[in-house]
Amino acid sequence: MNHDDSVVLRLVEEVKQKCAGVQLQSEDVYMAPAFQDFIQMFVRRLRGEDQEEELVIDYVRPRTERRGL
Repeated sequence: MNHDDSVVLRLVEEVKQKCAGVQLQSEDVYMAPAFQDFIQMFVRRLRGEDQEEELVIDYVRPRTERRGL
């Protein structure tokens, strides 16, 4: 198991612990190439939806002293 695999496995296990009842596999994380894609898939799972239509999520981009974080 390489470093990337262990990070994905840890992410999946932490999400399972904090959000009981959500069915999530390592493949779900690998199929979401960006964190935004993962969040979209995860929110759909929380809502019990399986459709692939895009969810509208208003992402917050924090700014401090005129610089984005």
